[in-house]
Amino acid sequence: VLRVVPQADLKILDPVWTTSQLTQAHALMVYDQLFAIDSKLVPRPQMVDTWTTSADALTWSFKLRPTLKFSDGTPVTAKDATASLKRWAARTTDGQLLMKFVQGIDVTATDTFEVRLTKPFPSMLDTLGNATTPLFVMREKEALTDPFQQIKEVVGSGPFTYAPSEHREGHKVVYRKNPHANPRPEPADGMAGGRIAKVDTVEWVVMPDPAVAVSALRRGEVDVLENAPYDLISLIERDPGVMLSVTDPLGQQGIVRFNQLIPPFNDAKVRQAFLMAIDRPAYLAAMVGDRRFEINCGIPFICGTVSETDAGAADYAKPRLDEAKAMLAASAYRGEPVVVLDPTDYTVIHAMTLVTADRLRAVGFNVDLQAMTWSLVVGRRSNREPPKDGRTGWHVFHTVVPSVAMISPITNYLMASGCDGKNWFGWPCDDELERLRLSFLDSPQSQQKQTYAAIQKRYWETVPFASVGQFVKPIAHRKSVSGFVASPILAVWNVEKR
Repeated sequence: VLRVVPQADLKILDPVWTTSQLTQAHALMVYDQLFAIDSKLVPRPQMVDTWTTSADALTWSFKLRPTLKFSDGTPVTAKDATASLKRWAARTTDGQLLMKFVQGIDVTATDTFEVRLTKPFPSMLDTLGNATTPLFVMREKEALTDPFQQIKEVVGSGPFTYAPSEHREGHKVVYRKNPHANPRPEPADGMAGGRIAKVDTVEWVVMPDPAVAVSALRRGEVDVLENAPYDLISLIERDPGVMLSVTDPLGQQGIVRFNQLIPPFNDAKVRQAFLMAIDRPAYLAAMVGDRRFEINCGIPFICGTVSETDAGAADYAKPRLDEAKAMLAASAYRGEPVVVLDPTDYTVIHAMTLVTADRLRAVGFNVDLQAMTWSLVVGRRSNREPPKDGRTGWHVFHTVVPSVAMISPITNYLMASGCDGKNWFGWPCDDELERLRLSFLDSPQSQQKQTYAAIQKRYWETVPFASVGQFVKPIAHRKSVSGFVASPILAVWNVEKR
């Protein structure tokens, strides 16, 4: 039995219904993907055996690997894959973008389907291999569920099965080795390759108190902490039976997200006022407090990658509090309470939230800081209505996003700013930013740097979100546990316990 302490309590089982990393990690246990990225971020076939593209790049044909089965023993077919693709695409940013170019998705054989396009879509494989909100293949019966409703049953073809009868909310989630799994023959490489369950049972043991979790790890009562608490890393490093591992060297980006449907953050000047007040060293010190894992980067893409550009960044390199106060004073804001959701059980996000509350107050906002669990934040952030009675609505929430999702304007779902109301929570609307984002699809590689710069310049003007810095998140585990793959989301296939 491999015992893992997850980042929080698992409340939502449907990876289409939420982008929560916790739910995506749950889905990685149970489901498989058509394509997955390797350790070099290159999409590789996973459930797909072969694929072809027509000469005009308008028709893609995908054939599934033979003998794939779900954990209930039924075969995986092209009907399952196409239904899953359509449901996933209805909710994810890059999936929605793909569907704008789709003329039809057709099953052409039991194991084969085609995607017909109205215009070439060069990012097809990157989109199908999305690493942070993956396209998981469900049975057709679940995949036909309204994408805005949660599925009722969890059955996949991945390395493990979910045991609903043993799930105790607030305590434990149980997974067992899938007897019908048919992993790829290649060695595991990042999220690609053979997803082999090397333990019979995995238990997610919920421990909201980081100190309790670390003590349990050191005593051998649990094997893995998904989030090694930064303030206890020195204690972990002194223990001869425990070690740290970094499975995602690109790390994560701390994000402040505004509800742009309602005042005061429906005003770009108000959002800019907050942006001027950001003190990234203060955020990183509160969230991490260990410079080995901190990256003082405030651009909307990712420092140290092809997406890095300094366009417009100098104006926001340091806080400008006096200018922020003046900008807020010139707006229509008149001291109404601003509801900030505070997940006290998610250490990094809680720390980020407290710094934001301080920054908001410093600028002149009246802050209503509402404490709750992370699971409640995940549920409440979908509410578009103004806050009422302290139980509905919100103005500001925080999240952390794997950096790999932020590199490309196509997968950077926080940047999506179409005005159709289908964007990720916060619902920004800016036609020019969206035009620039979509122009990346047609940008030749020689022009991509200029496209990144143009998008970033518009970002500073419209502020669809605020980045407060990047950081690397190590996991802590017993030295008797090994085999972790490079992944932006915790994955325990290939993991062995001696």
